[in-house]
Amino acid sequence: GDLSSSSAVVRTAPIVPAAPDFAPEIVELGQYWAVVKLGAPPYDGGAAILSYIVSIFDIAADGSPTLFREELTTDFPTNITGLHGFSLYVFHVRAVNGIGLGR
Repeated sequence: GDLSSSSAVVRTAPIVPAAPDFAPEIVELGQYWAVVKLGAPPYDGGAAILSYIVSIFDIAADGSPTLFREELTTDFPTNITGLHGFSLYVFHVRAVNGIGLGR
């Protein structure tokens, strides 16, 4: 039969996880630490999430971001320590599954 009007695309091989559809939330904050919370991504890419990479960007006075460091975590909320007091940071979280690092 003709499948053109009722075809579906099915991905049989896992892919990297999707990006979360909301930003990480800072649930506690100290001068040199922050507790970051994030829910699971909306789609795991067909393979279980193994861990998360938290990229921490230091924002300069002119607004330009510089990667401060990255941390590996397996659970949220997670405690980020070693921050510099009176600095502005942006946190970006990506999930990792057996295929690779998500967006």
